[in-house]
Amino acid sequence: MQESINNQSMLKVGTILHGTYRIDNYLSSGGFGNTYVATNIEFDERVAIKEFFMKGVTQRDDNQTTVSVSNLENTNSFLGQKEKFKKEARRLRKMQNEHLVRVHDLFDENGTTYYVMDYVDGENLSEWLKRTGRPMTESEVRLILPQILDALKAVHNEGFCHLDIKPSNIMLEKGGKIKLIDFGASKQLGASGTLTTNAPTAFAQTPGYAPREQMEQNLDKIGPWTDIYALGATLYNLLTNNKPPLPTDIDDDISEDKHDSLLLPANLSSDMRDCILWMMQTNRMKRPQSVESLSTHIVTNKEDIVICNSIKYSFEVKDNKNFSHEEDEDTILESVSQNTVNKEESRQVQLKDETSVKEIEVKKSNNLWIYIAAIAVIACICAYLYNKPNYEEEYSSVYKIFRASNSTKEEKEQSIKKFSELAEKKYGPAIYMLGIVSKDSIEAEKYYTESMKYLPQEAESGDMYAQCCLGEYIIQDSLKAKEAFSWFMKAAENGLTIAMTNVGDCYITGTGVEADNKKALLWYEKASQSGDDQAQRNLGYFYESGMLDIVDSTKAYKWFEQSAKQGNANSMAHLGIYYREGSVVKKDMLKALSWFIKAAEKGDYEGNFNVGLFYRFGRDPFEVVDKSLPEAIKYFNRALECETPYDYLGVHGWLAYCYQETKDYKKMFEHFKIAAENNIAEAQYEVSRCYKNGLGVEANQKLSQMWRKRAIENGYKE
Repeated sequence: MQESINNQSMLKVGTILHGTYRIDNYLSSGGFGNTYVATNIEFDERVAIKEFFMKGVTQRDDNQTTVSVSNLENTNSFLGQKEKFKKEARRLRKMQNEHLVRVHDLFDENGTTYYVMDYVDGENLSEWLKRTGRPMTESEVRLILPQILDALKAVHNEGFCHLDIKPSNIMLEKGGKIKLIDFGASKQLGASGTLTTNAPTAFAQTPGYAPREQMEQNLDKIGPWTDIYALGATLYNLLTNNKPPLPTDIDDDISEDKHDSLLLPANLSSDMRDCILWMMQTNRMKRPQSVESLSTHIVTNKEDIVICNSIKYSFEVKDNKNFSHEEDEDTILESVSQNTVNKEESRQVQLKDETSVKEIEVKKSNNLWIYIAAIAVIACICAYLYNKPNYEEEYSSVYKIFRASNSTKEEKEQSIKKFSELAEKKYGPAIYMLGIVSKDSIEAEKYYTESMKYLPQEAESGDMYAQCCLGEYIIQDSLKAKEAFSWFMKAAENGLTIAMTNVGDCYITGTGVEADNKKALLWYEKASQSGDDQAQRNLGYFYESGMLDIVDSTKAYKWFEQSAKQGNANSMAHLGIYYREGSVVKKDMLKALSWFIKAAEKGDYEGNFNVGLFYRFGRDPFEVVDKSLPEAIKYFNRALECETPYDYLGVHGWLAYCYQETKDYKKMFEHFKIAAENNIAEAQYEVSRCYKNGLGVEANQKLSQMWRKRAIENGYKE
């Protein structure tokens, strides 16, 4: 398997990631990622690590570690797909299913993203077929099929289609347990149960396993039934050891039972044969539409249940030389199994004959006590829920302080402590907030999962904070977008300002409701009039961007000003821009700098960045301060420390020029390199100059030519 892997696109064996994981070997390399076998050094545990790597879009630099985008046009695609890769990892972690691999860690490094998951000690079903040299028996298939269906159901319930079900993506552990792997081709489903319209227009497929709608890239026709076709093709391959036919071959087969294209074993049971034919219908509407509808037609025979424990030996990883002996053992086992069934049935009949009337009466009496006990338990639960303390008012006062932009750092820290206290009392919104403030994505996910034990009940009881938190959590699943919007609306109607903003956001994006900018404006205005500074800032953006087909800078300035007066740092930075540009108000560099500094002091990216620019250029053109490179460097570095620096690559460039003027060439090169690796053409050209002249790095003419070529390809003009 590893012979086909291009090692040039993969990390070197021995590479240490995240200070914790050592790359030991290569597992696979696909269109969107590389997968490695690794060791957690701290615990000496074997894990698998998946690296985001887009073939044809990204490349490995000469150090064989850093990943960079090959050209400027692909930058947005790379960043967008990388976010989907992270979302894939988070969703996989949420899926609590024994037949799916568990994600343990997620981190950024080397210009890309990695996630760590279970290492499955076994082989995939494709390898099993090659090793044994024979197809599976129907009994063997029936043992693993319920496990595959269970995994697939969990995937679909999370709003995903796998889109690459095939034997090589189904792992078989030594103990006989199935694991569904490789979600690199998976895509999110929309509210209609088909792919979301913003999904990529092209995606991977495996001939023979991809149905017609997938091969034709019809996004609005792809859904759970697409995976079901692939599973049917997988069953065909397992039972015949032959490659599944293409949908066109099945269509060309005019026989009623498709026996020319789908040549199944003669001894296959009629229900299994019918099931595969049903799953591999080329017309998607004639296939099972869900795993549930398919499961009701798959019956596990008594014989399969009895031989379940005995037959596991045939799934163990063995040397190829033993496969003929395994076939002999299979025959023997089936014979012994039938005898076991006959004895078991005889014993059950005997027990039935010996059952007395008295025993039946005892059973009835026992059933009565069970009903009474169940009613008592339900009554206790209802009493607990009815008498459960209402923490909404206590939470409300803390939440308002935490969310207010003019709150001090100490006040926010005290709020988080109060959230922790309420979380210990099992109050859902408080637990959810701990997830929001957590800087560890894995820890945050634990809080979110824990909060869902309480949020639904609290939301149903009318708690507006629980309603809003519940909406925020479930809106991540596109299939639940309408339900999320409903919860936002209930909370908004109860007077919760942030929920009003969420309702506005839903109307803007068309999430869970038909897009309507006018209704969005109404809800933003309601939230703004209640005095919420973030809603006022959003309304400023609304008028600034012209979302009602008209730009109204005067109204935008008005709302940014109201928001800024309440301490909103981002709105302060916007006022600075208005005073610097002089578009709505009279140009005033002193006021502009004043607003930028206020925003910077509150940790706003734009504020820090713009103060840095003032000190970088000085009085020409900014009039009010002298040029000071140390001050510029200080504010640019602060900008990099902000939580959401959406233009941080530009900051690296400005820092590099500052260090160039101070003749700190090593730091200059470091910042140019970061920007260059993220495909900034000007920075790539500067890196080329550094390598050529040995500025901050050892001279290397080969690397100089490489970076110069990239810069020119990205549009840089010498």
